[in-house]
Amino acid sequence: MRGTDGTSGTLVVAQYVGTGGSCTSVAWNCTTVDDPTNAVGEYTSIAFDPSGNAWVSYIEDSVYALKVAKFTPGASAIGGCAANWVCTTVDEPANDVGYYTSIAFDASGNAWVSYYNISISALKVARYVGAGGDCTSAAWTCTNVDNSASTGRYTSIAFDASGNAWVSYEDQTAAALKVTKLHAPSHKPTYEAKIKNPARSAGKGDLRYALTHGKARTSGDGVCATNTNDAGYCGVYTNDGFYDSVVAQANERPMFNFAQRFSTNTVLPTAYWVGRSNIAPSTGGSSGDIKIQVYRFGTTNAWEDVATNSTSSNCNTDNCALEGIPSGTLSEYFEADGGNYWVYFRVWQTENTGGTETLKTDSFKAVQPQQYLRHGKHWENEKKSPLNW
Repeated sequence: MRGTDGTSGTLVVAQYVGTGGSCTSVAWNCTTVDDPTNAVGEYTSIAFDPSGNAWVSYIEDSVYALKVAKFTPGASAIGGCAANWVCTTVDEPANDVGYYTSIAFDASGNAWVSYYNISISALKVARYVGAGGDCTSAAWTCTNVDNSASTGRYTSIAFDASGNAWVSYEDQTAAALKVTKLHAPSHKPTYEAKIKNPARSAGKGDLRYALTHGKARTSGDGVCATNTNDAGYCGVYTNDGFYDSVVAQANERPMFNFAQRFSTNTVLPTAYWVGRSNIAPSTGGSSGDIKIQVYRFGTTNAWEDVATNSTSSNCNTDNCALEGIPSGTLSEYFEADGGNYWVYFRVWQTENTGGTETLKTDSFKAVQPQQYLRHGKHWENEKKSPLNW
């Protein structure tokens, strides 16, 4: 237990063994997990990963750090822990973090921790990614979830049947209970092939590779028609003033998923989107932002922002446009498929808390400089932006 003088403390884990234990009750065995010179062990939470190993989140109070201890048989005092445990300092900025922790595991077996940053009164969430993260430990990514005003104490995190993270916590100023839900999942697109010869025809028969909304109309030579209402994949590729729509309810995010196939992975593509929303980004503050994101493989394995529109005031009456290009390691954005390479994008708008939100896509395309891919053929890129094609 934590010492009352605030200068020392010990993290202890008690395990039920029935008899012969080392605790006050011999039905339990007590293990000192982390006992450094500084104070540890307050605000603990424990959960078990799919392999049955215990993970404990807690604070090292003397350095204001969020720590996580993992039971790892055979480990030898890693990170200052006792034998068979690995201790990691997850988040240790100049400010106080690690209060009121709660730990849980997602469907993929990755640990998530919700906790409180006392210096800015913010709710934070740390997610275990293994490598390439942005926390003090590169094995974790850390996010400020809610720092509106004195929010984030007494956190608890859990996952619903769809794999979305939910966190409950206190709004101290309003003396109110708040709940936040992850609206834009961090995982890559998933699919299940239901067709013969998927290696040859996945590009057309699989939602991972094609956006469909009705039957795509084409002209005789296989090129998208320009004189009809082009719906679906072909229509999205043409900036023709016809729209595919997604309607989201209050507190939900409308989202389009796109994939572009390239014959080379040596040039990063620029993504272009044209569309509208009944909620203009500038009218909703950050809650109305429209974003293009790209899925990054490699060390990240997560979605990252490419472009954000937070200022347009006329998206509900005129087209808004976004364009951007990934800025990280080139090879990490392509997924190989034989001699082809796929890049995955999504466009979504932050939820409207006051009612429904309709996001409309007129066109989307991803273009490699000097060329673009259309129905398997490469064409020379015009000097003007593809948004004006």
